[in-house]
Amino acid sequence: MARDIPLNRYRTIGVLAAEDAGKTTLVERLLQATRPAAEGTHGASLASPATVCAWRGHQLTFIDTHGAWASTEEVSRILSVVDGVVIVIDAEAGIEDETVRAWALADAAQLPRLVFVNKLDRAGADFAGVLDQVAARFGVRPLAVALPVGQGAGFAGLYDLVHERVVHWTAAGETHDPEVPSELMRDAAQRRKALIQAAVTQADDAAQALEKGVRPDEARLVELVRAGVIARAFVPVVPGSAFRNQGVDSLLDAMVDYLPAPTDLPALRGRAPEGALVERRADDAEPLAALAFTTMVDPVMGPLTFVRLFSGSVASGTQALNSSRGTTEEIRRVLRMHADRREALTEARAGDVVALQGLEATTTGDTLADPAQPIVIERPIAA
Repeated sequence: MARDIPLNRYRTIGVLAAEDAGKTTLVERLLQATRPAAEGTHGASLASPATVCAWRGHQLTFIDTHGAWASTEEVSRILSVVDGVVIVIDAEAGIEDETVRAWALADAAQLPRLVFVNKLDRAGADFAGVLDQVAARFGVRPLAVALPVGQGAGFAGLYDLVHERVVHWTAAGETHDPEVPSELMRDAAQRRKALIQAAVTQADDAAQALEKGVRPDEARLVELVRAGVIARAFVPVVPGSAFRNQGVDSLLDAMVDYLPAPTDLPALRGRAPEGALVERRADDAEPLAALAFTTMVDPVMGPLTFVRLFSGSVASGTQALNSSRGTTEEIRRVLRMHADRREALTEARAGDVVALQGLEATTTGDTLADPAQPIVIERPIAA
């Protein structure tokens, strides 16, 4: 059966932040923004360890990191099932100790990332200052893909440097204006030039064209920025205010445009029972390889084990091998969690993050595999 959404349109994302940077509010706003208009925007929250939503024809799965900061091992395990992260930074407080820890954990997991500079409506907000801090503290190249129009009480919109338009927010939604505000002209020109110069380093033809004065068009620029993010050559930065629901759609667009799909990443590496190195590509036709990363007790469904499928498929009413323990597990039900409901699936496939009901011996960190071609997953874990 054909997929409803192709695997190259999957994004599995973790959101990390210091305690008061606004992560919870941001994730709620992201989920609200992705709900169909007919369903309204109220009641969407990250109540599950993994919540699925849709944006621009893509499947986004947000993996919850809430409450996990007491354990580096737990956060590392959670990050081992995501393909990219968003790090939220308070525009007034700047980089904090927990920001540094989040960045280090993302580095250890070798994850492409975006930065969302939050709370730009607050007095003391300093978008440019945060960019400078990121560059100095982490030794990376932060690239603004948008600039705030005003800051603090004057925060009124953002200027999209990729599509060269101003985004304003009204009660009816976003409005777009091609005119650059006069106070932003110089900074916007400089930042867009820096963005293009960084992006073309990802392709020789683009770099050679720029030397001749030919800039990439919008679609090509998105492709080049995406390549640089996946290669971890630079970090796009989006401004906004989650509390006021400003910049949230732009961040969702950046997730879709720049963060990797499973098909963009190297094959999963693991070990066969005899110790030989084996690989699994992100493909439904490959043997099953899934990692259990957390558990919960659902008030209706009872104990659930959340797994990320890196390859293959798993169906309700079938069995899988727990290759970490050498036991066979019965999979009674496969569930996909949305912000406000559970969806029973006949089958989950490569790239899916789902809850399994019926597992008895499997715990966090265990691998589920095809009994005929077992694998124990090895993932980067922070010390």
